[in-house]
Amino acid sequence: IPNVQNFSTCLQFYLPFISNELNWRYESGIINHQISLLYNQFNFNKNFHVQISGYTAKLNIENNQFSENYCQNVLPGEKQISENGLVQSYGMEREIILSENYFLRNKNCSYIIQLKGESQSRDLVTLQSFMKKNILQDNEICMNSEKRFQFVNPWECYTMGVFGTQNITIRHNSFENCKSISVSSNPCYELIAGIQSIQIPNFLDAQQNYWASSNITEIRQHIFDFNQWNSFSLINFNNYLTSFH
Repeated sequence: IPNVQNFSTCLQFYLPFISNELNWRYESGIINHQISLLYNQFNFNKNFHVQISGYTAKLNIENNQFSENYCQNVLPGEKQISENGLVQSYGMEREIILSENYFLRNKNCSYIIQLKGESQSRDLVTLQSFMKKNILQDNEICMNSEKRFQFVNPWECYTMGVFGTQNITIRHNSFENCKSISVSSNPCYELIAGIQSIQIPNFLDAQQNYWASSNITEIRQHIFDFNQWNSFSLINFNNYLTSFH
């Protein structure tokens, strides 16, 4: 099991469009990518970031541990954090499996996971993506040792965000990152959805997850969707778990 520990670590995967046909429009000649991050430990890294961008792919992130990493530092004199999350997938929509990972006590991050689709796959099929049995706990979202940063836009600060043409089904995960933050003075969002679809409104399926509370009002305070901002998606968090084992 590789164990990554470094003072400045960034894993970046840019996926190009590749075809083995002279006429690149010929569908059967297009080569698909696959990236698998399996059974790794990413611990105690400074300025840490994992980024997958570019063309569509099958992306498997399973059985990894991301613990006590510091996301990119805030630049001196800046009043708000630039985009400095932990794990990011953006570009063309992908078939994503996020399963049985631990995201624990990471710091100085504007988000822990961001999935952002900027275009649809060329294939005329619906890509199925799933996030299941992950534990996201005690991560410091948009915080440092002195104070919590203030944001103009609420979607700049969250544990997990799903945007654009990317969609994913979220099941049996544990989100526990907002317990120590006063919601009245500093909103803290575990999940935010801004999915683009021909359906208005559209939905993100996030049923059967644990949100560190059995109180539906408290859970709602940590979810940002169409009910708070009319350009965003509705999140279905029904049948939420009251405990997580």
